[in-house]
Parts: sequence; C-alpha cells; structure tokens
Amino acid sequence: DAEAIARINEATLHVIETVGVRFPSERALDAWAAAGATVDRETQVVRVPRAMIEAALKTAPPAYPLAARDPALDLSLDGRHVYAATDGCGIEVADLETGRRRPSGIAAVAEIARLADALDEVSFHWIPVSAQDRPAVSRSLHELLACWANSTKHVQTESIVTAREARAAIEMAAAIAGGREALRVRPVLSMMQCTTSPLGHDGGSLDAAFEAAEAGIPVGFMTMASAAFTGPATLAGTLVVGNAEVVSALALMQLVFPGCPVYYAAAQTAIDLRSGAYTGGGPEDFLFGSATNQLADFFRVP
Repeated sequence: DAEAIARINEATLHVIETVGVRFPSERALDAWAAAGATVDRETQVVRVPRAMIEAALKTAPPAYPLAARDPALDLSLDGRHVYAATDGCGIEVADLETGRRRPSGIAAVAEIARLADALDEVSFHWIPVSAQDRPAVSRSLHELLACWANSTKHVQTESIVTAREARAAIEMAAAIAGGREALRVRPVLSMMQCTTSPLGHDGGSLDAAFEAAEAGIPVGFMTMASAAFTGPATLAGTLVVGNAEVVSALALMQLVFPGCPVYYAAAQTAIDLRSGAYTGGGPEDFLFGSATNQLADFFRVP
C-alpha cells in the first residue's frame, strides 16, 4: 500500500545519504562531486542528499518509445503496456539435433533472433545467448549485428559494459535509424546495465550508460540483489538495497543529462540456503517483481 511504499522510499533515501553507494567510475565521481554530493575518492563511495536524488528523478521522462526497424513494431514504454522479450545472456545452448549442451555462438544468436522475429508474442530482443566464438572485445557488437540482420524488432542489449563498445553500438544504431538526431527521436537500441550488489555499480557499465544517455538511447539499471546473500535476509531489506542501487544510478544519469530516457529494472531473488545459488524463479521473485513495479510507478519512470 501507499504507506509501505513510502517506508521503502524513506529507507532507500536514508541508505543513499548515510551509507552511500559505490561508483567506481571517474566520470561518475566527478559528476557527483560537481553536483555537491559527498564523494570519497579512495573508497569510491558517494553519499547523496535525498533532495538531490528526488530533484534529479523528477526530470526523467515517464514515457517514451522503444523504436524498431519496422515502425509498425514500435513499442510504447508508458507503464500501460507489458511486453515479452527474449532473455539473456546465456552461455550454452541445447543442440536441436543431438540435444547436447554446447557453448553458444553467433549462429545461435542469429537463429533465435529469426525465430523471435517471426513470433507475434515476442515484442523485442534481449541478446539471448553469448556469441562466444567472437572476440570478447567486440562480442557485444557482433551480437547486436546478428539481431538487426535477422529481425525488424527493437533490440535491447545487456552485454555492453564499456564506453568504447557503447560508442560503436550507437554508431550502428544511428546508421539504421538514419542519423544521430533520428536515433534520438526513434531509438532502435536500448541498453541495460546491472548493478553490483550490495550498494555498488560496475565502472565500465556506468561509463557505457553515460554514452547511451548522451545519445538519447534509453538506459536502465537492473539490481539482482539476493536476500541473505547480497542483500539483507528480509524481503523488505533487500528491496531497499536494490532500490538504492537503481535509484542512485538513474538520478546520476538525470543530473548529467536531464530528461534522458531511463528505466527501472530489477531481478531480485533469494539465496538457495542449501547451495548458495541465485534461485531465479522462486516465490520471492514475484513479490519482488510486484514491489519494484510499484516503486517504478512511484518514481514515475518506466
């Protein structure tokens, strides 16, 4: 209910302001320092006044399109629609002929893209599996090309984790969209970055996100905080930790590029107490999913 959401938000802002979040990126640390946040260069932990977080989030657009090569397949990210996508980024496939598991390659990326393009039920692409037969330094770009070459739907990548990769991907997207300004109006690409729980980020992912935000490419941050592992044992406590990670990153993007399209992403779960594994699919996941949807609505971001 509204009171519970307010309590989660209050705890989140308290954590960001008093405990802080780690931002291992010089560009991020410089941006926070310029805005007036408390920056510890040695630990890379930033403590941000709640008023700064709240003001920054207010500049985020509540709705925008996820464009496709075929305009008829454009998606409206407005909080009133739900879309199914391929998921990723797996490292193995089961061979259709033999049933044996083997490392995934670029051919599997292309095949899954073709299949998803033909299915009305699939609205856009995540990079489904990793192109492990391509060089690591350019793998994410080969994956994007395989999707665009085999589908006319929107592509969202979770595999770009450096500024150099991001700049190249944006050039690819601009060529498809018809130029940088056309891409800003109809972004045929979006990016998703993972946080590093508890209360941290990945430096390369932050730098890639800056490139996306500057180009008008939608960028989101996903927490995968796990109860009793990379978050507190309670569901509410883990929700606060993950929320602090996502909200702090979205606020940073807005501070540097006000009005850039951002979105809230979350895949929180609970640890398997017998194995230490990330469970992914247990009953806690659905409670987390419902709660984070409500939090995104509370902050008025998709």
